[in-house]
Amino acid sequence: MTTDNAPAKNPPRRGLLIIGCLAPVLLVLAAIGYIVWQLLDAKDEAMPLPAELSEDEWRVVPWASPPFVYDGPGQLDAYMDNGCRRGIFTPDPERGMSLGGLGVRCQPGMPSEILGAPRALLVHLPSNYRKDGEPLPLVIAFHGFGQRPHHVARALIAQMEKAMNDGWLPPVVLALPDMSLSGNGLDNPVTQWDETGGSWGVNSNLGRFADHLKNELVPFLQETYNVRRDPAGTIVLGASMGGTIALNMMIDEPQRYPNVGAFYPAVDLRYSCQGKRTLNYDPACYKPLTTDDQNRPMVVNPRQAYLFTEKVFLYPVFDSDRVQGIVWTEDKPVWERVRAANPVDRLRDAKPDLTGVHIWYVVGENDDFNIDATVPVFNPVAKELGATIEPDRQIRPGNHDIPFIEENLGDALRWVAERLAAGK
Repeated sequence: MTTDNAPAKNPPRRGLLIIGCLAPVLLVLAAIGYIVWQLLDAKDEAMPLPAELSEDEWRVVPWASPPFVYDGPGQLDAYMDNGCRRGIFTPDPERGMSLGGLGVRCQPGMPSEILGAPRALLVHLPSNYRKDGEPLPLVIAFHGFGQRPHHVARALIAQMEKAMNDGWLPPVVLALPDMSLSGNGLDNPVTQWDETGGSWGVNSNLGRFADHLKNELVPFLQETYNVRRDPAGTIVLGASMGGTIALNMMIDEPQRYPNVGAFYPAVDLRYSCQGKRTLNYDPACYKPLTTDDQNRPMVVNPRQAYLFTEKVFLYPVFDSDRVQGIVWTEDKPVWERVRAANPVDRLRDAKPDLTGVHIWYVVGENDDFNIDATVPVFNPVAKELGATIEPDRQIRPGNHDIPFIEENLGDALRWVAERLAAGK
């Protein structure tokens, strides 16, 4: 019998049997690995990581401007030189299109002689706003470090409109300024710092931002819109860095801005316990920082500590005296520059009369930047100067992220309504 006529041999099946038995196990292990990876990575999602930093640069990956589509019922005036489109809108981040909708009115950027370039600004008008009607209260809300007005708009406008529609919040005009260094969401790769980072609202060699707020932003809003100009008719809000800006506006002019609300504001930028920013508050070890360390972590999570340092958050602005400018002509330690803009230090040093000032702020009990530890530092100082601190329960479940704002925004808006009613 030739080999051509021999019966075919059955192929070996042992390997297939082994693979068949192991496949379900491998799938289960893969699923478990994915779940574990998601859990480990979940904390990072609230706060995207910056890129690695070289020795001479403060480059970070910005918190990308989230697309925002607004179709009404009110009107959203968007002062933006780029990224805005009125009408039916499909976000296109690659082409810089980040805001649009049927309720949007695109305008050129808000001019600023003080900062030397137009600035982005969003202004929300309720559906019953009238240019020749009764002036409406003005609410100014500041975003956090590395963010843009889009972040606040997404979190705030829908809930605010619902509160106004339900009748427990009076109609207000909401202004959302861009407090990044560039003011337009763009970075200049030629400089050593990232222009999408925060300005902290201070006058520095990167720009006179405090002067801009006082002498350009507020007058622009008052002249362009039918808003109240009295202190009781103005509310200043902010989150994180934006909360610090709001508090500093109040400290500069407590009788002009007596109502300040904030989510996890940086009330003590020099907080430390045993020389570390990340330890819990203990009066026995609390001591404000008096040394510079650009690599000092500002976050609790050790996986982020080597990236979220003072070099990213503080050095671009507070070490800008090493760059030629008209504001700071002397090169001082960073901690000294920080002290001059630090809310609790400013209260300790200037001792302004805060009688009649109401400060509402809340912080997550797991705040990524350990801001919950600064509450017992700031509150006694502000209260001693006459301020009313609200609410009673300031430290609440949550982190340093947008979900924490959304969870507590209803309480903040009710506080706004109460303050406006008290000021009538």
